[in-house]
Amino acid sequence: MKTIINVFGWADMGKSSSIRLLAEMLGADISGQDWDIKCRIDYKGHKVGIVSQGDPGYGQEKDIEQAIKDGCDVTVCASRTKGETVHKVWGLAKQYNCNLIWTSVCWDDYQMMVLNGVNNEVAAIRRDILNEVSASDLLKLIDAIIENEQAF
Repeated sequence: MKTIINVFGWADMGKSSSIRLLAEMLGADISGQDWDIKCRIDYKGHKVGIVSQGDPGYGQEKDIEQAIKDGCDVTVCASRTKGETVHKVWGLAKQYNCNLIWTSVCWDDYQMMVLNGVNNEVAAIRRDILNEVSASDLLKLIDAIIENEQAF
């Protein structure tokens, strides 16, 4: 069965950054794409769809739907914590009979300082480390889904 992994969280928590890093870990060339990306990747004999755009009003629904229609076994996407984007992801999972896994990214109090306007080099370094950990965790989750297809 197809699976959607939805990385959800507040604005500027690192969802898109972590998903971009994941795409690179999966071997995608995203160098020519804008900040928010969409791509399809062949990984261990499975198709993985990546849709990092999770802001309200940007058409994420059509990109996720296209990944499902393109035969992606796993689609990784982003959404906020409530509202339009959450409802669209949940609705697509129901419509296409997909498993839906909700996860989030690692973040800490330094990131909250940055969000509140504190320009801190330590915060930026910690943010990058936590985004890398989040991307690695997403990759482990994809591997677990692939290795345990009967459970998903």
